[in-house]
Amino acid sequence: MEPESSPSENQENVTDTANPDPSPADSGIATKTPNTPTTDQPKDPSEKPARKISPKTIILLLILLLIIITATVIIYMYLQPSNVTTPPETSQTQTESFTFKARVEYLTGTAYKLIDERKVEILEGDILDEGDKIQTDKDSRLVLSLDDGSVIRIDSGSELELDQLSSAVTSLTNKQGVVFARVNKDESHVFQIMAGDLTIEASGTAYSVENTNEIKVRVFESEVNVKTQNQEETKLTVNQEWNSTGKQVLAMNMNTVKANEFYNWSLSEEKLAQEQGTAPTSAPKPTTVVVKEKQETQTGNYIKLSGTYSSAAEGIKLQWKAVGIDTSQGFKVIK
Repeated sequence: MEPESSPSENQENVTDTANPDPSPADSGIATKTPNTPTTDQPKDPSEKPARKISPKTIILLLILLLIIITATVIIYMYLQPSNVTTPPETSQTQTESFTFKARVEYLTGTAYKLIDERKVEILEGDILDEGDKIQTDKDSRLVLSLDDGSVIRIDSGSELELDQLSSAVTSLTNKQGVVFARVNKDESHVFQIMAGDLTIEASGTAYSVENTNEIKVRVFESEVNVKTQNQEETKLTVNQEWNSTGKQVLAMNMNTVKANEFYNWSLSEEKLAQEQGTAPTSAPKPTTVVVKEKQETQTGNYIKLSGTYSSAAEGIKLQWKAVGIDTSQGFKVIK
């Protein structure tokens, strides 16, 4: 005969049967979910462990990136020279350029500075500026020296305009007459004389430009370029000449040149300067004896007397001008 169970025991058995898998919270026993991986499970051999980048590696990468950027900038600057170097050079050239002055070193006869419709008499020692217009009377000669040492000789009956006087460009316009130029040797400086539709350009030479019934260019040293408005260019070298009629380069006839009083005088002054050891770029000023006063201070009747002295053999050459005085019977000059 089996023993009877107590009610409490039956109740416990019923409970266990109704809840065969009690929760951990109810049972107080730690359980694990079958699908949840744990550290105790073996790792997949194909899975690689994550690598950490060290601070040293990061610094090296940053340095390499900086080197690449710097090299790229340098290569770009090297391949773009016009955008990098040209503007500073142009600005520097413009900054260094300055205006020249022209000084009247020698004058025989009468010359004027044209101001609008007026004529102002020029005297030796006067300073002329850019834009001034010069006119010489008959039997007059004038020598200008520029700040760079270039010399400009102007024959009688000539008219010359000083268009531009600067350390970069010297530009003159020979409107009429003859101009003999001794140009300072400077490759960075442009020296040009314009006549009609021609531009005669030189650097470091001696040449002349005539503007009479035709335009004629003669070269006495080095070479010049004759340019037309159509940009046609003709090069002349020493002892060559060119005229606007034939437009051909010809050998210069020195006998014809020496027969011309102005050319003979200009070449004699050039030779004299060389014999005296004067640098070709300096202003070879003839020995002069001038007696005259400024026209604006003269009142009433007066005589203006001027003269030149080249050598004892040639003696003294005097020129005079009488204002308000009858000289039909002549006059006397007493030493």
